[in-house]
Amino acid sequence: MAAEQPKTELAKNVRNHRRIRGWSQERLAEESAVSIQTIRKIEQGGDVRTDTLHQVAQGLGVKTAELFVPDSPTPVVGDEASRRSLVDLRKALM
Repeated sequence: MAAEQPKTELAKNVRNHRRIRGWSQERLAEESAVSIQTIRKIEQGGDVRTDTLHQVAQGLGVKTAELFVPDSPTPVVGDEASRRSLVDLRKALM
């Protein structure tokens, strides 16, 4: 079961990075130049190639390694203006 943990963490991280931006899966697919099915597969913990993860990371504007880091950012909850301000603040801090 320990082998499943990295996949689960990756799926959670991609989903959290997407939600922080307030994006749908469709928007992330578009920004990453991959199919919506690929985004769904990643977020469900399916197998995915490293170059595909790199494309997704580029679409999100993060380093590929950040998708594997435990304790990824928690999605921002609140109104859109606050969300955008917090996203800008997080980017500046990174």
